[in-house]
Amino acid sequence: MDRRLRLATGLAATVAVGSAAVLISGAAGVGGPDTVLSGQRTAELTAHTQAREALTERLAAGADLVGESRRIAAEQAAAAEAARVAAEQAAAEEAARVAAERAAEARAAAEQAAAQEAAAQAAPAAPAPAQAPSPAPAPPPPPAPAPPPPPAPDADHDGHHHGDRDRDRDRDRDGRDGGRSGPDGGWDGGWGGWDGGWGR
Repeated sequence: MDRRLRLATGLAATVAVGSAAVLISGAAGVGGPDTVLSGQRTAELTAHTQAREALTERLAAGADLVGESRRIAAEQAAAAEAARVAAEQAAAEEAARVAAERAAEARAAAEQAAAQEAAAQAAPAAPAPAQAPSPAPAPPPPPAPAPPPPPAPDADHDGHHHGDRDRDRDRDRDGRDGGRSGPDGGWDGGWGGWDGGWGR
């Protein structure tokens, strides 16, 4: 863009110099066809000069637009960089805040655990749980029944032992001969006692 602007400016200067030379030569000559031709050329050169000047102004304006666009782009880039720096700073601050909160929580948990341990050490030891009483021993088995008493000795030495049961039984039974049993009971349900004589 700058190169085009320089070319246009140089061309306009050349046209202006040529126009001035034509005007000088026309003024120096004698009136006639050459003078009229010189006047026409002067008018044409003047028109061209004005057109070149207008073009130069438009090119300059375009250069101004380019510069303005560059300035806007630079400002946008600076704003984007500032936003990036601000975002990084905010992220760093958030990370620092989270780390501080976690450190505080860990410190509080450690203090609570230490307090509980100290309280447990200071408390008296709990008594051992009472043991259940042992079951009572089983009662001893009942004593065995006493053996029956030995039979009474045979007073008559007849070889027969007659107990009370024999005597009781013989009291109600008569011998075969219809008599009562003798004093020692005699045979059970049989004859009267041998030693007691015949039943009476």
